[in-house]
Amino acid sequence: LKLFDVPFRRLLVPLLPFLTCATAISEEVDGRTLVYLDLRPASRSAVLLGKYLAAMLVTGSILCGSVVLLHVGAYVTDPSGIFEEWEILARGLAVGALGGAYYGALTLLSGALLVEVPYLLSLLFFVVFDLFLGWLPGVVRLASVGYHLANLLGTAERVVLVFETPEVSMWLSAAVIGILTAGFV
Repeated sequence: LKLFDVPFRRLLVPLLPFLTCATAISEEVDGRTLVYLDLRPASRSAVLLGKYLAAMLVTGSILCGSVVLLHVGAYVTDPSGIFEEWEILARGLAVGALGGAYYGALTLLSGALLVEVPYLLSLLFFVVFDLFLGWLPGVVRLASVGYHLANLLGTAERVVLVFETPEVSMWLSAAVIGILTAGFV
């Protein structure tokens, strides 16, 4: 599980949607093609949803593909463990799919709100809500999506300093991430 935690959950899951979604609208403005998109009979929300779904198709394919490759690569010397440890693979796929969807929705929204500096709002939100709140002890950590992703993966640390974070079920963490993603979309 530690193999999925640091390079995957903490780096690749936030970074890939950040790179694919943040400039989706600002590139249209810079390329002066947003006017042509607005002239189409499709609504603006349909255009944003289409851009989000296209980015999530690419991001989800890369993230879930990398989870499968990491899982298979971890069991190269003893292939019998590949099928025995299916729960680890399922947890990694859930983190890749839900985390990618959440960070994609967050960065697309921030790119649509701040067209001139599309990375700024999502970067501030990520630093404050995921990194900073995830390091604070106690109940405050429950406000961090990074904590819920770690909980899905099974690597969440419940005790920080002397404060204990309440135990949250894996399904509740998935629901929190899903609700936040729907709110950002």
